[in-house]
Amino acid sequence: MESSTSIVPVYRALRGRGYEILVSHPKKTRLIAESRIKTDRVDSWAVTELARLDALPLSYMLSDDIAALREKVRRRAFLGTVDRFSDGEKLCSYAGLVPSVSISGGHSRYGSITKEGSRWLRWIMVECVHTHLKYDTSITRAYHAIAERKGVQIAKVAAARRLLMCCYSVLKNRKPYYDPAGSYQASS
Repeated sequence: MESSTSIVPVYRALRGRGYEILVSHPKKTRLIAESRIKTDRVDSWAVTELARLDALPLSYMLSDDIAALREKVRRRAFLGTVDRFSDGEKLCSYAGLVPSVSISGGHSRYGSITKEGSRWLRWIMVECVHTHLKYDTSITRAYHAIAERKGVQIAKVAAARRLLMCCYSVLKNRKPYYDPAGSYQASS
């Protein structure tokens, strides 16, 4: 079989029924890629010949044990509570919403965000900024001030970080969001 995004369930089902399954690596199977006649029949023959000659480039398929462990780790990422972070800065670091820092000779240079950690959390926080900007809050005002000085992209990330700090506070203290700048209204 040729590797694809939906091959794993088929691979496991056939192996579970006792079949020996080889999963070819599509980009490395050059004989098929370079053939002039491209049909399923010709491709099947080429794959069969490569397998017979023990020359079929195979995709790495996880063993059931390793696949189960990976699934546990993947699920664990979605079940961690905010209590595992000692402060909001640690959560922002986990989301990759903190600047990279280079310190040399007593001078500090701040660069772009690290993009380490949870790309999903980073993504959703930036998406939330778009909705949050409809309201007049301290985060929105900070966004506009930063956007004037450094541009919209940097302002979005800065606002996402501030918004994540607010989320941390709400979850940690179990109290509703409070904007120190006053009430928030939908902006026109």
